[in-house]
Amino acid sequence: MIYAIDKPARHAKPRRGFSILELTVVVAILALLSVTAIPALSTVRAATQEAGAHHVERLLLTARAQALATGRPWGVEVDFAGQRVRLLYMPTPGALPVPAPARGLASAEWTTLPAAYAGAAITAVTFADGISNASGIIWFDSDADPAVRASNGVRTGDATTDSELVFAGGRTITVDQRTGAVGRS
Repeated sequence: MIYAIDKPARHAKPRRGFSILELTVVVAILALLSVTAIPALSTVRAATQEAGAHHVERLLLTARAQALATGRPWGVEVDFAGQRVRLLYMPTPGALPVPAPARGLASAEWTTLPAAYAGAAITAVTFADGISNASGIIWFDSDADPAVRASNGVRTGDATTDSELVFAGGRTITVDQRTGAVGRS
């Protein structure tokens, strides 16, 4: 039995690459995908930045509520350079500030904002004593009013200015110097 084998045509050239039409179609598809993906990525970034700001707001609200409920000073420590926050309190009068107990409260351990909430960062901070862009603690006294305290926790006076945290993405959280009310804009 004899089998016929097809031979390539004499003038057929082997195919070595993509045609201009194929490349144009691929570039058009990539352009379309990038146009739809970039806004989605911006939305995700904005959402994570907002979540980071919301976390800090919850810590401030928790500190204020706990100060009222326990009759002890509570605060939120802000490590501006490290982009970290945590909840503190003073267990007894004259004691040094310590991390808050973790039973049912917002996390008492350090939360590193960029690690926990991609893209979240504190871009500016002002404390109740007017010090800006440094590390410190936003304190609430037992009546939930903001106070100024030394690093050892000793009260040195009333808040002289609103405490303010500005976040990447433009969100601002303010603690009113007179009432201790926590608000955001």
